[in-house]
Amino acid sequence: MKPTIFLNKLNDFNSGGVVMKKIIAFLLVVSIISTVVYVSGCLGGNTNSNEKDWSNISAPYYTKSIQTNTESSTTLSKSTTTTSSPKESKLDNNVNDGLVMFYIYGIHTCPHCQAMKERITKFYGTDHLIFYDLLEKNQTILTAFNLLSKITHSEGVPQVGIFYNNTLKAVIVGEFGDDYSFKDTVNQYFQVVDYYEKQHPNQTALFMILPSGAMLTTNKTIIKELSVIFTDPEKAVEMYGKSD
Repeated sequence: MKPTIFLNKLNDFNSGGVVMKKIIAFLLVVSIISTVVYVSGCLGGNTNSNEKDWSNISAPYYTKSIQTNTESSTTLSKSTTTTSSPKESKLDNNVNDGLVMFYIYGIHTCPHCQAMKERITKFYGTDHLIFYDLLEKNQTILTAFNLLSKITHSEGVPQVGIFYNNTLKAVIVGEFGDDYSFKDTVNQYFQVVDYYEKQHPNQTALFMILPSGAMLTTNKTIIKELSVIFTDPEKAVEMYGKSD
């Protein structure tokens, strides 16, 4: 399915909130684009089978910008620049590392998955990471990943869900950050969401970096499904596994 169709599908579930274009300027100010233009990962095989060949790994891929007029998501443009100062973000200035949690769908032979595991444990500790290894061929995990890939439209790994205080804040397809300023990158993701929600107190936002580009979504249905997929694969399969 093409990215534009995916965004229209998100719009079908829209609860009525409109993502304002002015958020794009702030996203660029906090250097999100400069830190996530290149997202690398490994590509696997068909997720509908127990016999998937996850050894077929491709070269890293680049995120691409896409155009959309949907109300439930905003896609970021790489070409726009600004030197304005962002508003202060209370969350960004008061991030409690103990409330940060990462969930990864990946494979242990993928170098990008290993880099993410090492990076997360280095900066946050082993207690802040749950890793679902697709090579273990656990049917529940495979089915949950299939649900995830339908939303992200990628079978690439790693696919990372970042939670703060038990709330999903970001979903990233591919390796991101570096070994020196990883916390800064994660905190920027939180800042993006926090800034938007301060401007729209009645909405919940999720920052996403997909192969098709970076975006914000306020789609409650998608955010809820992604939250369950990352935190409770078994429950996700029960809730969503039988639906198309």
